[in-house]
Amino acid sequence: MLIVDDWKMTDSLKKIATLFLFLIFAIVLYKYTLKEPYHFDSVLYMKSVDVFKETSRFECFFGARCLSSYILIPFSIFIGAKTLPATTVITALLALFFYYLWIRRIFSFNEGFLAALLFFFIPASIITITHVKEDFTAFMFLFAAFLMASKDKPSFLRPASGLCFGLALVSKDMPIIFVPFYFSYLYIMGAEIEQSYKKLLTKENIIIGCKNILTALLLSLIVSFAIDRHHFIDLFHKTASPYDGQFMGVFSQILPIGLASWEHGVGSFLFYLQFVSLIAPFFAKTKKETLIYILFCIQFIALSIFISNLTVVKYRHFVWTSFLCLPPMLFTVRSFFMGFKLSKRITVSVLYVVFVATAAALFWSTYPALDLHSRYNTVSAIYKNSDIDKNNSVVSGVDDCVFARYFNGLTCVVHPIDPTESEASDFSQEIDKYLDERKNVYILPDFFSYDRYKNMEKQFVPKFKFLTGKNVLYSDFHYMDYGFTLKQYEHKLSHTYSVRTGSQCGAPYNKTAEETIKDEHGQPLPFEIYTYNIMCTRVSTAVKVYVYKHRVITDLNMGMIVKVERP
Repeated sequence: MLIVDDWKMTDSLKKIATLFLFLIFAIVLYKYTLKEPYHFDSVLYMKSVDVFKETSRFECFFGARCLSSYILIPFSIFIGAKTLPATTVITALLALFFYYLWIRRIFSFNEGFLAALLFFFIPASIITITHVKEDFTAFMFLFAAFLMASKDKPSFLRPASGLCFGLALVSKDMPIIFVPFYFSYLYIMGAEIEQSYKKLLTKENIIIGCKNILTALLLSLIVSFAIDRHHFIDLFHKTASPYDGQFMGVFSQILPIGLASWEHGVGSFLFYLQFVSLIAPFFAKTKKETLIYILFCIQFIALSIFISNLTVVKYRHFVWTSFLCLPPMLFTVRSFFMGFKLSKRITVSVLYVVFVATAAALFWSTYPALDLHSRYNTVSAIYKNSDIDKNNSVVSGVDDCVFARYFNGLTCVVHPIDPTESEASDFSQEIDKYLDERKNVYILPDFFSYDRYKNMEKQFVPKFKFLTGKNVLYSDFHYMDYGFTLKQYEHKLSHTYSVRTGSQCGAPYNKTAEETIKDEHGQPLPFEIYTYNIMCTRVSTAVKVYVYKHRVITDLNMGMIVKVERP
């Protein structure tokens, strides 16, 4: 029998604690959120704002995510240049608040408070928000829908949650995966099943459940089609491209990469601990709670398998699994400790000490990247530091074209994705025409990307001369990595090369240089340069990395915009 004393946190103390928690969130976001786009997607969202200012028309430039563009427009009217960071921070804080209220309602205050704390500080979340990605716009509507679906009164709230769910659908690709979860949750929350599970399928519960589901479905579809009538077609087309995210099967060759990315996204401690959430249903007190916890577990497992086997899997994507596993994980841990006949005061105190310390450790692991990127945008720097004459120049690349247009106003031509020999030849002739017109032609850092068959390389390398430009510290926007400790990266390289070569590999490292650059305010940013010497049975090579505040920033290197001429 559990021993629980009379200790109880007062409502006033809960409100103060919650206010303090969200004050911490706001301070962190104010200090570390980037002031301009870092990711390709964000530039396209801002393009919708620019078009609206010029033409007063709503135009979407990123299929299946139109609301993430449109939501910026009203903010742009009042905020101006700070539209992107301000909108990101506001939607993130609202998303976290709705999440806290939702989890508090179906679990308890402690789970709601700690789940919100951990959900904010896991690397997958805090990097996503501060680097002004759109995920938390979708979360804001998704959590609002779940919160509304959890309420009994007023009676219209539950089916009306479909409005918010529809808004979530057109904000991001991932909410479509939650359709079964959402409608199952809607049915269970509206059912009376306290006496027996058999009552779940009584005539009365079926009628109420179907009414709620059909109303919510209708509202979701109406709002989705009103905002973007091509949304579901765009989603379908995206599944056909390995560059947009194809599911490769349950145990695909991508799975080891997916699991490693998952651990990197939530931290090693939470990565392993999160699986205790799967036994949460055994600790539930009521039949409805049991079904809800089972629903959380099923969605967590299904989504984890899906993301871990995506062709474009990144550590950031596991923010979508984390909000599902954190509440039942915390609930299970609390229930486990109370099984030792500890008082509620001691149990809750231990819970807070452990997970507040976990949140602090997670923040510390991301701090170097947060500090670096808030002071020096490693994506925009290469464009803002260029002196290319936009009136008589043409640049070429693929994804990087959006940055060249946004930051420099340059004319940029995109080469075909994975071109055939004839497509590559045609494109090289197009470059010839620009040179014939006496235009300056440049290629961006990602020019030879999306060239699976190396046809662009075969066409361009023998045909043109490449003049080196100004070296700038630069990173590829795709990874948005927060880095590793020196030891962690040694282990990562050793493992990677061991798998790649089929032999035992080591990766000892040593400091080889120091370098200092200026941030956007002219203040020094000191880097240490380390070299990892990869030594395998049949292969040896060296990898140079930049270290900032004792953290290896893995996607950081020197990049340049290269001028193209005829030999």
